[in-house]
Amino acid sequence: MTSTSILDSRKTARRRPRVTGGRPPAPQASPDEDRPERPEPPLCVLSWDLEGADVWSAADWIADQGADLVLLQGLPTQHVARLHEALAMHLYTRAGEIDGVCSAVAVADDGPLVVGADPLPLAQPWPFATPVAVRLRAQGSGRERPLLRILSVDACSWSGPRRLDEALWLTALAQRESVLAAGNWHCAPIGQGTIVREITDPVLGCHRSYPVGKNTWFGDDRPDRVLTNGGLPDPACAPEARPPGPTTGHRSGDRPLERLHRLHLATALLPAVLGVITSDDPDLRKCAVHLPVTADLDVTRLNTGLREDAARRAARPPCS
Repeated sequence: MTSTSILDSRKTARRRPRVTGGRPPAPQASPDEDRPERPEPPLCVLSWDLEGADVWSAADWIADQGADLVLLQGLPTQHVARLHEALAMHLYTRAGEIDGVCSAVAVADDGPLVVGADPLPLAQPWPFATPVAVRLRAQGSGRERPLLRILSVDACSWSGPRRLDEALWLTALAQRESVLAAGNWHCAPIGQGTIVREITDPVLGCHRSYPVGKNTWFGDDRPDRVLTNGGLPDPACAPEARPPGPTTGHRSGDRPLERLHRLHLATALLPAVLGVITSDDPDLRKCAVHLPVTADLDVTRLNTGLREDAARRAARPPCS
C-alpha cells in the first residue's frame, strides 16, 4: 500500500463543501481549545466502483460531496494523480491483480479521522482490499483513541468460492479489530439470492450464481451471509432501515438491477449509522457503470461503538 498527500505539495488546497447536508468548514483552533457546545457533524463515507467510469467527471463529483472518507474501487492507476489533485485528501492505494487498476482510500485532512500506522494483524492472502487504520480525532489522544480498520473492497467477480474466502478473511479480521468495509461485492445481499432456471448471461451464471441442481442456479448471497453472521452486517438490511437503491444494471438492458455495492461494519457500530443512500441521477448514470453509495455516521455513537467493540474483544477468553 502506498500513501501520498496532496497537502504536502499544495498547502493552500481546500476541500469543497458537500452540496447537501455538508460539513461546515472546520474551525482553525488549537487542539487544546475547548470545543463549542454543539452537535458533532456526521462522518460522511462515500464508496464508488469506478470501473469503466469517466474518472475526470467522477473526481469532480466526489470532490463536490465533501466526504470525510472516500473508498474507491476499479480506479485506473493512470488517473490516481488526477483524483488526488481533485480531492485534496490523504490518498492510499493498493494495486489489484489486474494490471492498471487499483482500489483506494482517501481521508480528509480536516475531518474527524486521524490515520494511524497500525499494522494489519492478519496477512492478506491476495490484494483485494486497501486496509487503512484510522482513529477519531477528538476522542482521547494517541493510541487511547479507538481504532477502526477501513477497507475498500473489490471482491472477486469471477469466482464464487474465492469471493467466499474473502468474506471469511474479513470476518477473521473483525475478531481482532473494529472493521468498516465498503465496495463492490459482486453478489446479492443476504436473503436476496433467487432461483434461476435459465442462464442466458454467462457472467450472471458463472460469476454471481452457483448450481443447486440440474439446470438450476441460485443467486449467490453466501458472502453476505458469512459477513452478517461473522459480525459485519450491512446496515441497509436492518429491519428498520430503508434500503438504498440498486447500484448497477442501469446501463445494460440484459442485466438485472442489483445492489452489489454495500457497506459492512462491526455490529457494535450499527447505532452510529444515520442512513445509507445510493446516489442516482442521469449524469451519474452517464458517468459510470456503477452508482456511488453514501453513508452518514454519528461520531459520538461511533466512538461509543468502537469502545464497546474493543471491550468485547478484550473480555473474550484466549484461545486454548
